[in-house]
Amino acid sequence: MSEDHIRRNSVVTEAMLRIKELVMSDQYQPGDKLPTEHELAERFGIGRSSIREAIKVFQYLGILETKVPKGTFVCRSSNIAMEFFTWFTLMEPRFIDEILELREVFEQRGVYQLMRKCKDQPVEAQQAVSRLEEQTEKMEDAVHRDCYEDILLADYEFHRILINETGNSLFISMYDLLKHFTMEEMEKTHESYTDYTALAGVHRRIIEAVKSGDTGTAINIHGSHFPLIKDNLDQVGLTRSISRHVDKLINRQPASDPGSGTAR
Repeated sequence: MSEDHIRRNSVVTEAMLRIKELVMSDQYQPGDKLPTEHELAERFGIGRSSIREAIKVFQYLGILETKVPKGTFVCRSSNIAMEFFTWFTLMEPRFIDEILELREVFEQRGVYQLMRKCKDQPVEAQQAVSRLEEQTEKMEDAVHRDCYEDILLADYEFHRILINETGNSLFISMYDLLKHFTMEEMEKTHESYTDYTALAGVHRRIIEAVKSGDTGTAINIHGSHFPLIKDNLDQVGLTRSISRHVDKLINRQPASDPGSGTAR
């Protein structure tokens, strides 16, 4: 490697460190616009080309977003974490199984809390059960309409309600953060069903178990849902699907202003 190439990499690394410090400062919040490349170059005493390369790296990491012709903006933290999980899952396929196990732990805790609420706060518990029934009815209606997108969404929301019952905001945020992976996993699992009515039936049984008032029964019925998912999950297929998602991230173009006429 030539000395010039090493020096060039060092300058880009320095630009990345300075931009990272800037983003981490209290001065900028998610959604805020950063100074222009020219302004950053003058502030840091680094060439614009190095600043541009550093910004591109942060774009791929989901930390910054460039909107032509508006400028470069700080992304939301959930977007940053989404990029991390995407790349980590691609390079560590076993992480897919661990995501499923994490979801199982969250949901089992939600079922347990819901069963406690049935005894201590029956009105609030009934409201939660009604929300579960609503999603199951949406799933059944989508089956009749042959609308798979609505089936998938109802399945996702059903399980989100269970996690919401934990009352743990971190659990809920992580579930939302992992929405892409969860829906990919659900979609692959659904391929094992020749009749989606049976899928709705699985969720009906969970509701009936909750209504039974027996905590052990409810947890066991819900828990029996996950071995089925694990047995049917084609991990290779899911990994390929995530690979396609990563390709989109790598090849994405900077977002453009709708009124600018610039292609997105």
